[in-house]
Amino acid sequence: MVRLYSIFCRDLRNYRSAYCARAKHVFSVVVFFSMTFWFFPFSSQLESVSSHPPSVLPKNRMVASATRAGEARESHIIRQQRPQEKMVKILVLNRTRVVKDVCTGKRHRCDPQLVGNVGYAFFISNSSGYAVPRRGRDEDDRLTYFDYLYTIVSRLSEVTRFPIIILVSKDVSTEHRNSWRSISPSQVEIREVIPMYEAYSGAETDRPYHLFSFGKFELFNPRWIGDFTKLISMDLDTFVLKNVDEAFCIPGEFAAVRRRHDISSGFNAGFLVIRPSKTSYNGLVDLFKRNCDLHKRGIANPNHFGEQPLLVKFFTVMACLDVVYNCGGFSGANLESLKCDLRVSDDAEIWKTRSVVHAKLSQRKIFTTMPSISAEWRKHLPVTVLQTEGERVHERI
Repeated sequence: MVRLYSIFCRDLRNYRSAYCARAKHVFSVVVFFSMTFWFFPFSSQLESVSSHPPSVLPKNRMVASATRAGEARESHIIRQQRPQEKMVKILVLNRTRVVKDVCTGKRHRCDPQLVGNVGYAFFISNSSGYAVPRRGRDEDDRLTYFDYLYTIVSRLSEVTRFPIIILVSKDVSTEHRNSWRSISPSQVEIREVIPMYEAYSGAETDRPYHLFSFGKFELFNPRWIGDFTKLISMDLDTFVLKNVDEAFCIPGEFAAVRRRHDISSGFNAGFLVIRPSKTSYNGLVDLFKRNCDLHKRGIANPNHFGEQPLLVKFFTVMACLDVVYNCGGFSGANLESLKCDLRVSDDAEIWKTRSVVHAKLSQRKIFTTMPSISAEWRKHLPVTVLQTEGERVHERI
């Protein structure tokens, strides 16, 4: 531009010098507007980038540089986001779960994957596996706790990705161990333990399976389960209707479902959230020992009804879970607990509003008032049990 100006003025210097002065102003104006129109798109682009947070940056814009590290990380997503990128962000947000402590009314939010090393845990012995109380339906009365454990583990492997730990006594057969492990080899782990009740022959219980229920104390024992920071323990005769990972968000050392119709009676041990610790384990074992030393029989001895009275006495400070995590008909029939009374609830309503059913398949209220839940429950029974039932039906025909 300067070169053209000098040539123009040289040619007109001896002819019309006045035009040379005007040309200087004209060229200045041309240069100004040229630079303005050339720089304006670039400056407006920078302004649009800096005036928007990273989450709402205009599409199809590229950032040449960024002054902050956060902007530098976000610079590559200023262009239009791909659908799969949005999907990933949505899935990450949905990992946050909420659980309510019904005693305090406080809601707790967390990502269960960030709570620590958590998982689901069960205990079973060879004797307790066969000690199932009879309920009145022939085909389902033949089920053992081995079968119930297979069912709950099979169902859990469908609704959660967390580990499933099964503590077994040494007398549990290899056949049973392999059957449980085969459900999900990468998720199910079998650990052999020594139940503390084996060292005490003076324990008196009203039913045989109540004696073996003390094996649940081993879930508190860091010797067997010390690599876990928090566990969900369920009775073997439970069935999960949906994912319950949010229960890991409940704070404290211990959480259970209280009986709403009678708070003084404590809680039901069918669904527990526990934190394994030597203090809790030793305290429970000492309580068991003292009851054995009482030399009292029948209901006068707290050990008479199994592990639950001891848990109620030991854990005086606890978090309270909603009854939807332990719907077994124990909650009474008043208005406050009506939503969890299986005797008066609708089948579809239970699927919608409950999380865990605690009952026996042979109970009439299961196969009469909840046919769809009963059918789904039975689908998860071991194949050998289903084949045996099919043979019995064929014989009747």
